[in-house]
Amino acid sequence: LVGLVAHGGNTLASTAATAVQGSRGQGVASGRVLVVDSKTARALVRSALGGQALEIVEVDDALAALEALMQGGFALVISQHALSGDMDGIALCEAVRRRSSTLPFVLMVSGAPDEQALKADAAGVTSIVSKADPSALVARIRELARA
Repeated sequence: LVGLVAHGGNTLASTAATAVQGSRGQGVASGRVLVVDSKTARALVRSALGGQALEIVEVDDALAALEALMQGGFALVISQHALSGDMDGIALCEAVRRRSSTLPFVLMVSGAPDEQALKADAAGVTSIVSKADPSALVARIRELARA
Protein backbone atom coordinates (compact mmCIF):
# COMPACT_ATOMS: atom_id res chain seq x y z
CA LEU A 1 0.00 0.00 0.00
CA VAL A 2 2.11 2.86 -1.26
CA GLY A 3 0.61 6.32 -1.78
CA LEU A 4 -3.01 5.30 -2.30
CA VAL A 5 -5.46 2.88 -0.78
CA ALA A 6 -8.78 2.53 -2.60
CA HIS A 7 -11.97 1.44 -0.85
CA GLY A 8 -12.52 -1.93 -2.41
CA GLY A 9 -16.03 -3.06 -1.64
CA ASN A 10 -19.63 -2.03 -1.93
CA THR A 11 -20.10 -2.15 1.83
CA LEU A 12 -21.45 1.37 2.22
CA ALA A 13 -24.91 1.58 3.68
CA SER A 14 -27.57 2.66 1.20
CA THR A 15 -28.94 5.53 3.25
CA ALA A 16 -30.78 8.40 1.57
CA ALA A 17 -28.73 11.49 0.80
CA THR A 18 -30.87 13.89 2.78
CA ALA A 19 -28.39 16.62 3.67
CA VAL A 20 -25.95 16.05 0.81
CA GLN A 21 -28.27 16.70 -2.10
CA GLY A 22 -27.00 17.05 -5.62
CA SER A 23 -23.97 14.78 -5.39
CA ARG A 24 -25.53 11.96 -7.44
CA GLY A 25 -24.97 12.05 -11.13
CA GLN A 26 -22.52 14.95 -10.87
CA GLY A 27 -19.14 14.02 -12.22
CA VAL A 28 -16.09 14.60 -10.08
CA ALA A 29 -14.28 15.86 -13.19
CA SER A 30 -16.16 19.17 -13.15
CA GLY A 31 -17.99 19.25 -9.82
CA ARG A 32 -17.69 21.06 -6.52
CA VAL A 33 -15.01 19.70 -4.23
CA LEU A 34 -14.94 20.32 -0.48
CA VAL A 35 -11.40 20.47 0.94
CA VAL A 36 -11.11 20.22 4.74
CA ASP A 37 -7.69 21.09 6.16
CA SER A 38 -5.55 23.95 7.47
CA LYS A 39 -5.18 27.04 5.30
CA THR A 40 -1.60 26.17 4.29
CA ALA A 41 -2.47 22.57 3.40
CA ARG A 42 -5.57 23.67 1.46
CA ALA A 43 -3.34 25.89 -0.67
CA LEU A 44 -1.19 22.85 -1.49
CA VAL A 45 -4.27 20.82 -2.44
CA ARG A 46 -5.61 23.71 -4.53
CA SER A 47 -2.25 23.90 -6.31
CA ALA A 48 -2.21 20.13 -6.93
CA LEU A 49 -5.73 20.30 -8.39
CA GLY A 50 -5.06 23.47 -10.37
CA GLY A 51 -5.25 21.76 -13.75
CA GLN A 52 -8.63 20.18 -13.01
CA ALA A 53 -11.98 21.79 -13.91
CA LEU A 54 -13.19 21.84 -10.32
CA GLU A 55 -14.87 24.38 -8.07
CA ILE A 56 -12.97 24.07 -4.79
CA VAL A 57 -14.69 25.04 -1.53
CA GLU A 58 -12.31 25.25 1.44
CA VAL A 59 -13.00 24.94 5.18
CA ASP A 60 -10.84 24.58 8.31
CA ASP A 61 -12.59 21.90 10.34
CA ALA A 62 -15.22 19.15 10.40
CA LEU A 63 -18.02 21.35 11.76
CA ALA A 64 -17.56 23.86 8.95
CA ALA A 65 -17.43 20.94 6.49
CA LEU A 66 -20.76 19.57 7.72
CA GLU A 67 -22.30 23.03 7.43
CA ALA A 68 -21.01 23.37 3.86
CA LEU A 69 -22.29 19.91 2.97
CA MET A 70 -25.78 20.89 4.13
CA GLN A 71 -25.88 23.22 1.10
CA GLY A 72 -25.44 20.21 -1.19
CA GLY A 73 -24.07 19.96 -4.67
CA PHE A 74 -20.67 18.47 -3.82
CA ALA A 75 -19.10 15.80 -6.01
CA LEU A 76 -16.20 14.98 -3.66
CA VAL A 77 -14.85 15.58 -0.15
CA ILE A 78 -11.10 15.69 0.47
CA SER A 79 -10.17 15.81 4.15
CA GLN A 80 -7.01 15.65 6.19
CA HIS A 81 -7.10 12.94 8.86
CA ALA A 82 -5.88 15.23 11.66
CA LEU A 83 -8.30 18.17 11.90
CA SER A 84 -8.69 20.94 14.46
CA GLY A 85 -11.74 20.64 16.68
CA ASP A 86 -13.52 17.61 18.09
CA MET A 87 -13.64 15.46 14.94
CA ASP A 88 -10.89 13.95 12.84
CA GLY A 89 -11.22 13.05 9.16
CA ILE A 90 -12.50 9.54 9.90
CA ALA A 91 -15.24 10.87 12.21
CA LEU A 92 -16.13 13.42 9.52
CA CYS A 93 -16.47 10.61 6.98
CA GLU A 94 -18.74 8.70 9.36
CA ALA A 95 -20.96 11.80 9.65
CA VAL A 96 -20.99 12.19 5.86
CA ARG A 97 -21.93 8.51 5.45
CA ARG A 98 -24.95 9.00 7.72
CA ARG A 99 -26.19 11.48 5.08
CA SER A 100 -24.87 9.95 1.85
CA SER A 101 -23.48 6.58 0.93
CA THR A 102 -22.43 7.74 -2.53
CA LEU A 103 -20.40 10.91 -2.04
CA PRO A 104 -16.72 10.07 -2.66
CA PHE A 105 -14.54 10.83 0.38
CA VAL A 106 -10.75 10.99 0.06
CA LEU A 107 -8.74 11.00 3.30
CA MET A 108 -5.27 12.54 3.30
CA VAL A 109 -2.83 11.22 5.89
CA SER A 110 0.59 12.48 6.94
CA GLY A 111 2.07 9.04 7.49
CA ALA A 112 1.77 5.84 5.52
CA PRO A 113 -1.79 5.31 4.24
CA ASP A 114 -1.92 1.71 5.41
CA GLU A 115 -1.66 2.85 9.06
CA GLN A 116 -5.23 4.21 8.91
CA ALA A 117 -6.65 1.82 6.29
CA LEU A 118 -8.77 -0.39 8.58
CA LYS A 119 -10.42 2.49 10.44
CA ALA A 120 -10.93 4.43 7.23
CA ASP A 121 -12.47 1.47 5.43
CA ALA A 122 -14.86 0.84 8.31
CA ALA A 123 -15.89 4.52 8.23
CA GLY A 124 -16.64 4.39 4.50
CA VAL A 125 -13.64 6.33 3.19
CA THR A 126 -13.40 5.94 -0.59
CA SER A 127 -9.61 6.37 -0.76
CA ILE A 128 -6.65 7.20 1.42
CA VAL A 129 -3.87 9.31 -0.07
CA SER A 130 -0.53 10.25 1.45
CA LYS A 131 -0.33 14.00 1.89
CA ALA A 132 3.32 13.76 0.87
CA ASP A 133 2.28 12.56 -2.62
CA PRO A 134 0.09 15.20 -4.34
CA SER A 135 0.29 13.29 -7.62
CA ALA A 136 -1.59 10.40 -5.95
CA LEU A 137 -4.40 12.81 -5.04
CA VAL A 138 -4.67 14.06 -8.62
CA ALA A 139 -4.54 10.48 -9.93
CA ARG A 140 -7.32 9.40 -7.58
CA ILE A 141 -9.55 12.30 -8.63
CA ARG A 142 -9.01 11.34 -12.25
CA GLU A 143 -10.02 7.75 -11.42
CA LEU A 144 -13.15 8.97 -9.65
CA ALA A 145 -13.99 11.15 -12.65
CA ARG A 146 -13.93 8.10 -14.92
CA ALA A 147 -16.07 6.01 -12.56
